Amino acid sequence: MKAVILAAGRGRRMGRLTDTLPKPLISVLGKPIIHHIIESLPPSIDHIIVVIGYQGNKIKRYLKEKFPLVSFSFVRQDRLVGPAYALLQVKDFFTKPQERFILIYGDELPSKTEIKKCLSHNYSCLCHFISKPIPTGVVKVNKDGMIIKLVEHRKPTSKPVMAAGGVMVLNSDIFNYRKVLHQKSGEYYLTPMLNRFNKAYPMYIVLGQDDLYFTTPADIERFSK
Repeated sequence: MKAVILAAGRGRRMGRLTDTLPKPLISVLGKPIIHHIIESLPPSIDHIIVVIGYQGNKIKRYLKEKFPLVSFSFVRQDRLVGPAYALLQVKDFFTKPQERFILIYGDELPSKTEIKKCLSHNYSCLCHFISKPIPTGVVKVNKDGMIIKLVEHRKPTSKPVMAAGGVMVLNSDIFNYRKVLHQKSGEYYLTPMLNRFNKAYPMYIVLGQDDLYFTTPADIERFSK
């Protein structure tokens, strides 16, 4: 089974922390975020495709040095215009119909247990309850813990929400859905593609740690306490 890690972004809200490092290489609890991601993956993941962009060669060198026995492929994202655009860069790696894979954002910090729970379902999404008003994708679920709809909230809400985290179990049919440009941000978010995918392949939610997100240096400090 393949894993796809989206690690192309800079993370501008991290300020000076990303002047010399891409966001996935920022250290949390003594290791870069992307190091934690690789360590969280089970042995059933036999190939990891990493989408790189901003200072991508640093990510490539780090992973090849720290994980010499892991099978990696690296794909360079030429335009940093959102996660949907990034995901579509790896389409050619999937030649089997409905080939299942796990997608992880390069600034997510899943535990081994959370990854295991996500993979225990055919299709799933790791979610977090977020109490702070931040722009995020909000998940609406039914009583059985299955996703009804995802809604992109670019304007922060003052109410706690269940947010879609950066871990999803999908299949290669996701590449058949058209990416949609978010007019105000100028980026291609995954939300429209995921809503179409969810209609064909219902996704379960897996609840992760509350308020787990890294958008500013204060978030790194808060989590490291």
